[in-house]
Amino acid sequence: MAYQLKSQLFTKDPAIRARLQRIAQEDLAHVQFNNKEDCVSTLQEALFQLVPNLNLPDDELAGVYGRKTEDAVFEFKNTPALNGTGGKIVRAGQRDCDKIVGVQTIEAMDRMLVKKLGASPPTASVKQRDIVIWIQGPSDDSQHGQPDTQNGGMLAALVAQVIEPKKQDYETQFSFPPLVIAVFGAPRGNATNPEAKIKAAVLAVKVPGKMAIGRVFLWGSSLGGINAMHLSGALKRAGAPQELAAFGDAAFSILAHNSEEKTQDGRTVKIFDRPPDLTANSMFNTFQTWGNELTNFLGFTGELHGAVRGIPRHDVSNEPRVKKQVDDWVRAGKPGGDKKNILSAGLHDAAVGLGEDKFKAMLSAGIARF
Repeated sequence: MAYQLKSQLFTKDPAIRARLQRIAQEDLAHVQFNNKEDCVSTLQEALFQLVPNLNLPDDELAGVYGRKTEDAVFEFKNTPALNGTGGKIVRAGQRDCDKIVGVQTIEAMDRMLVKKLGASPPTASVKQRDIVIWIQGPSDDSQHGQPDTQNGGMLAALVAQVIEPKKQDYETQFSFPPLVIAVFGAPRGNATNPEAKIKAAVLAVKVPGKMAIGRVFLWGSSLGGINAMHLSGALKRAGAPQELAAFGDAAFSILAHNSEEKTQDGRTVKIFDRPPDLTANSMFNTFQTWGNELTNFLGFTGELHGAVRGIPRHDVSNEPRVKKQVDDWVRAGKPGGDKKNILSAGLHDAAVGLGEDKFKAMLSAGIARF
């Protein structure tokens, strides 16, 4: 079972406590050089208590994990008398201490703070509830903003399957089960736009003294990708930043794009501007470019897909599931008929599907880490 923070310093602020608790539970949640999260100031405050004669420069005291903070962490980890573990704090296979605050370090710091300053007084346990948001592209206008019961049920089953083997550990820190919100996207500015309702549902999770928002996992595909991108910033501003924000062949027609680049195989990738405040601990954007090429060939004015500045790319244009749709279309002699259906004839769905697979895998791994 993961160590639970007890010191007054680390537990007095619910948001800071939640972030530091993640460090105690997740190997990948560590804090390191150049980190500027709010928790850095709390860690520095702890170091002033635990490392003798510590002096940090003003630029680091503003909450920056700089070189002097690194050195103080190293001294704490490297000195048994300071860390109270009877030895150096090193990971398996390490010979020398590093300068990050991870699982072992945060526990040692917390235990020493309890000895020096005391533990937090017993209070009602504040649980955290993870939230999974799934905004799927609609197949027709009647689905705009409506619940997506199929994927909502699938996601609920997925998170339950992941959590069930560790249910007791999960309930210690989180509420069970995570909240799953699954809806179809809708045009922005339309009355059916689901962004406001999703934000309200997320914020309703918070119950002062009892429940806090845990990790938020956000997915948006096709038209829903635009909703997800703008919702991400709104949630962040409301105090609900995302653990994972991912997008599948999102319909970027309404985003500004002012540059393009050529790939080695001669395709054109449109580069779209990133909406303000869009951020998460992990992000990726899955897209294919063949749909844009077909748009030009057919003269159909519709969706555009491509890269977004500052978001890791997952270009699946040449993945077999996508490329097969292009090859089949070319072999068929570029038939006539419904131009819109030809444009999306498997290309879009295949790219979205690949993104969904990646999101589900990362969601499963993310929820399982605690």
